[in-house]
Amino acid sequence: MTKKARIARKAPRVPKSDQELQEAMQRLSEAQRSLDAINGRATEEIEKIKANALEDARQHQDTINEAFEGIFLYAEKNRPNLTDGEKRKTVETPHGTFGWRFNPSSVVCRNNEKAMAQIRELGLADTFIREKPELNKEAMLADPETAKKVPGIKIERCEMFFVKPAALNKEIEHNAEKLRQEVA
Repeated sequence: MTKKARIARKAPRVPKSDQELQEAMQRLSEAQRSLDAINGRATEEIEKIKANALEDARQHQDTINEAFEGIFLYAEKNRPNLTDGEKRKTVETPHGTFGWRFNPSSVVCRNNEKAMAQIRELGLADTFIREKPELNKEAMLADPETAKKVPGIKIERCEMFFVKPAALNKEIEHNAEKLRQEVA
């Protein structure tokens, strides 16, 4: 297994006073505003490119739809001749292949609860109803001491460190434990 290459990072400047803390908050605010502006411009450019591509593709999609529908109408009208009286499902031509096929069967249920009630009434529950046991994690969080007694169950919590500069309407958050390891 290969290890991820660690990218060398600048050592953080640790404020030594309240004044330096305020300056760090100001630097963070300015950098975040710049990053937001860059991301905003990138998003705008991406949206413009997508809109242009959609417009360029529209005429090709219209051509594809028209040709496909025309081929289908021709094939439907001439199906008995094209398939040798339904002996074949696929028709090969010099420019390609077309044909008919069924997709795999699927179950469609409009009202799940009503269908399950009717299945139970018919005595088919063992065959057509699946019971799926799953952990009740909410109950475990409500009683963590009991839950921890179960082998393989851990109750985890992650401490996050956040900075919300007054100049920004945004909070920046990172996993505190990972930060401790990275800056150590």
